[in-house]
Amino acid sequence: MIKDPEPQVIGSSLYALEEILQSEGGVIINRRIFLYLISRISDFQDWNFAVVCIVLKKRVPESEEELLYFLNAVDERLLHSNPAIFVTAADIALCYANHLEKKFSVDILKQIS
Repeated sequence: MIKDPEPQVIGSSLYALEEILQSEGGVIINRRIFLYLISRISDFQDWNFAVVCIVLKKRVPESEEELLYFLNAVDERLLHSNPAIFVTAADIALCYANHLEKKFSVDILKQIS
């Protein structure tokens, strides 16, 4: 269900799994699912975007390339008119920025402010 073509199904499935597995730390995803969710990030409406970000935030990208792929995908959400979506995107961008070179971290901070 995580690879369902319908974004609502993906978001609902991740949310249900997150609740079911809460005592074990929630959903943990591998690289393949991480990249898949990032590739679909623009398909998710507000609530589903927030759920996906909760899951994505638990996994640190393995390379700078993965990290930049994610940050480019979430970039448009940093301009979102819904404050909750902006904060969700900013939170995960800042979390991941800790794993980048300082030059990239400064760019992210400029984008957010």
